[in-house]
Amino acid sequence: MGIMMLLWMALPLILIAIGIYLLVRVSPGRSGQVQSPPPPSRPTSTALAILAERYARGEISTEEYRAMRAELEGADRAGTGGVQS
Repeated sequence: MGIMMLLWMALPLILIAIGIYLLVRVSPGRSGQVQSPPPPSRPTSTALAILAERYARGEISTEEYRAMRAELEGADRAGTGGVQS
């Protein structure tokens, strides 16, 4: 009698656990897999593109544009990536 009483007490708990499992498993928007965040995006504009945009908007003069472009192109050829020390 003791085992049957224990089974009847455990049965509702088992059924509730199965119901929760099925509810989570079937719910939309959940693929069951942990998704990693997207990789960080790369900068969309290079220094030369930004410089050209500033020149096109009239923010800098032709002389400033040519001087800055020559400096950026020289830094790229030197392999420093535009970073000066």
